[in-house]
Amino acid sequence: MCDSIFYGRSGKMPQRISIESLEEAIKQSKHLGFPIEIRPWFSLHGAGRSVANNLVELKKSVEDGLKLSPCKKVDLVQDL
Repeated sequence: MCDSIFYGRSGKMPQRISIESLEEAIKQSKHLGFPIEIRPWFSLHGAGRSVANNLVELKKSVEDGLKLSPCKKVDLVQDL
């Protein structure tokens, strides 16, 4: 049961990539595939956290996340 919490429905560990720019996010999205969870670094109470289902949503979410992150970094997490 705990494995499904940590590894998602597929039983695999989701890939996580740290990025510092929108261009990097677009490039990495091709590798991760959609949907992608966007997690800004060091934002309070999950501010800026979102899920992108396509490139348009990814661009908006990453731009917002980079603005909210004090160190201007965002994690892209593969949704399994």
